[in-house]
Amino acid sequence: MTLKELELKVSEAFEENYRTITGEGDSHFHVERAKHPGKVKATTITEEKRLKNRYGYHPTWTYVDAHHHIHVYRNTLPLVCDGIVNLTSKKLREISVFKRFGNHEFFNKNDRSLKLTVYKAAWIKQGRGTHISVEHGFIAEMKSTYFHAESLEKAVQGVWRKYKLDQFLAKEQAQRKNWVKKRFKSYIDSIPENLMLSYADSIASGNCSAGTDNFIYRNNLDPNNVYPARLIYKLAARKGTEDNVRRIIAWKMRGMPARPRNNTVRRSFLRRLLDKWFN
Repeated sequence: MTLKELELKVSEAFEENYRTITGEGDSHFHVERAKHPGKVKATTITEEKRLKNRYGYHPTWTYVDAHHHIHVYRNTLPLVCDGIVNLTSKKLREISVFKRFGNHEFFNKNDRSLKLTVYKAAWIKQGRGTHISVEHGFIAEMKSTYFHAESLEKAVQGVWRKYKLDQFLAKEQAQRKNWVKKRFKSYIDSIPENLMLSYADSIASGNCSAGTDNFIYRNNLDPNNVYPARLIYKLAARKGTEDNVRRIIAWKMRGMPARPRNNTVRRSFLRRLLDKWFN
């Protein structure tokens, strides 16, 4: 791959998954190949300019350009994993799920042949506005499920938890599926109007903190606030990451009646084994 092709690929991935809008200005990408995994880079430099017309520069009208400087090293993983752009990734080891989690309460015979892979990696972290930085850590991968974490153990535990959560929540959501299809035109209409989501809900439902932070800052949200689930779903759908929000919604609605009245959330005393493990 030539440097120009790499720059195009990285810039497209960045614009799809990160915040690039800076007022009425433009985003410029400066992509290079790093010589060492420790030399990867992701920074943004903003430049304020005055608007020019046929009479010259306007004294008050200004705009801001953003220059994104990104240095990428070799990637074993795809460039984008779960909405996060990887700057470098190197395979460390494969771990047998049976050996690691064979004694776990929710391990079943279908998990016996599974393996999870751990990578040492660095990725781009979204900050406030157009600010970006490099975050180093580990990525665990298991059947196309990814989990980013600062330590190897947290990555392994996180991807296993996320994988099993998807299995449990899929069964519970299947009970609502036919009812939702009959009553609502689309999935978003089936989301209770008074259902609110928070940062803690995202982490509790199995999403990693790296992906949650990226989503929050990309959409200029406050991690300390709660927001309507319908709004969060719409924001995620713009970037194609609505599956992560579906997971949060399914987690919030676990154990609730399959047919809530007036499309609002009603708490239920019925809680599944999920609460025993995941709370």
